[in-house]
Amino acid sequence: MQEWRQFETARAEEWASAMEREAVVRRLLEAPSVSQQALREAMLRLRLGRSVVYKLLQRYRQRPQTSSLLPLKRGRSVSARMLAPEREELLATCIRELCVRFPRPSMAAIAREVGQQFAARGLAAPNYRTVRGRVEEMARRVSGTADAYPATTGGNTASASPY
Repeated sequence: MQEWRQFETARAEEWASAMEREAVVRRLLEAPSVSQQALREAMLRLRLGRSVVYKLLQRYRQRPQTSSLLPLKRGRSVSARMLAPEREELLATCIRELCVRFPRPSMAAIAREVGQQFAARGLAAPNYRTVRGRVEEMARRVSGTADAYPATTGGNTASASPY
């Protein structure tokens, strides 16, 4: 299913781009069929490739609104999960068990331990960045702040205070 961008989230230059795209796309769709010459002109005017122009046509046919032609965000969404549910659950369990220790282990130690737990079960270990992201996400949920797990910036959290 297509996830449409809302016009409220668009910056001024993105909205201007969508309006320019709409003028070109409307002209293409007014004709009974899209000629090769008209397509080439649209590609040149919009500075886009053939497949992108066809995708714009498709999006505008599905939902004839200017916001349908806003540039889409590239890549995966921030919340995308690529691990299988079994591996995701094991990773969450490992992180919960490791992060209750005091002093908290470093991120490298957490990643190493996660790798060992996965290997013991015959599973491929998740990437270090995946482990770090899940630890930081868990810390944000628990504390509500962006930098809730100081170990992600290096070192452990043992206090140097004399008190």
